[in-house]
Parts: sequence; structure tokens; C-alpha cells
Amino acid sequence: MATDADAVFLDWGKPSAKAFRRAPPKAMHDYSFPAGSMGPKVDAACRFAEMTGKKAAIGALKDLPTILLGEAGTTITTAASGIDWAP
Repeated sequence: MATDADAVFLDWGKPSAKAFRRAPPKAMHDYSFPAGSMGPKVDAACRFAEMTGKKAAIGALKDLPTILLGEAGTTITTAASGIDWAP
């Protein structure tokens, strides 16, 4: 899903903010994301990954080539064993 945000962030807008690079849907369900922001995108990506077994990605349209490579944005996949944070 292309959006204006670089990725899905934990603690968005706070000094402690950090971006999810790759995570399984189960791990994403452990966090709360605002309904007027990333909440619906994360929910949709998690449902897609769970129902199809395929990857879902969320990130900035300008980063689409690197999102597809898993080097930008947030990839949600059932193949992930845990959360990988962006550097």
C-alpha cells in the first residue's frame, strides 16, 4: 500500500519512534495503530498476509522500488519469525 509515510512506526511522532521493516501479522496485532492513520492499513495488510500467505507492504510511493526489495517500508509476512526494525 502506497502512502505518504515511509513505513509503519511504533511511537510515531515521539523521540522513541522506530519503523517496522518486517514483521509477521501476529506480532503486528500486539500493537495499536491509530484508526485515522495506519490502523486500517496495518489491519488490511495483516489480513491479506494471513489469508493468502503472501507478503503485504506499506510505505511511501516514492520508495516503491526499494519497498518491493524489502529494503524500505514495512513488509508484513507470515514468513517472518519476529520483528525486524529499520536501521
